[in-house]
Amino acid sequence: MVYEQTPTGVLKERRLAIHREIRHRENQMHECLRCGEEFKGRRHARFCSSRCRTAASRTRQKHTIASIGYEGKTPTEVISELKRQNVNTLIDVRLNALSRKKGFSKTALTIALQAEGIEYLHFRALGNQKTNRAGYAELKTPVALAARDRFRQYLDSEPAQEQLQTLRVLRADKTRRIALFCFEHDTCHCHREQIIEALLQ
Repeated sequence: MVYEQTPTGVLKERRLAIHREIRHRENQMHECLRCGEEFKGRRHARFCSSRCRTAASRTRQKHTIASIGYEGKTPTEVISELKRQNVNTLIDVRLNALSRKKGFSKTALTIALQAEGIEYLHFRALGNQKTNRAGYAELKTPVALAARDRFRQYLDSEPAQEQLQTLRVLRADKTRRIALFCFEHDTCHCHREQIIEALLQ
């Protein structure tokens, strides 16, 4: 069998193309999950600087309540993440515990969680109204800030305060490891962030 040797020039061009692709991937634009500033970084970069990364880590460590969204995940992946974080109580803060994604509506999710020893609770009064969700797609814009302020104001209402107090009691129980649950993958794009703020006050 005769093998044809690839010309040196072709190999060099291929190597250059690979390096260009690597540089492209390492210089994609991202939005910092901590401060909202845009920055260049590798494909999966989440923070613009070590300062933001450290601040985010300290915030996570400060409170004993986890936060998880099912965006882009299967029920199995969500449960695996909960178990990895030693969560034994899931607090669903969706306004309506329904989903077009199989396995994430209230009944199916409750059954799946119970099979893994995780308690499911639906705190409907901590849900974000549909009319206030669009602003959460953005960070640091007037629309984004207004949406978050509206939800903070809503948290002062009697129904929300009652469930916040219940959540504080659950959080104080040292036998529990709690996670807030909604759709969005990133907490900074979800009203879970404001609920956690209220708990830390």
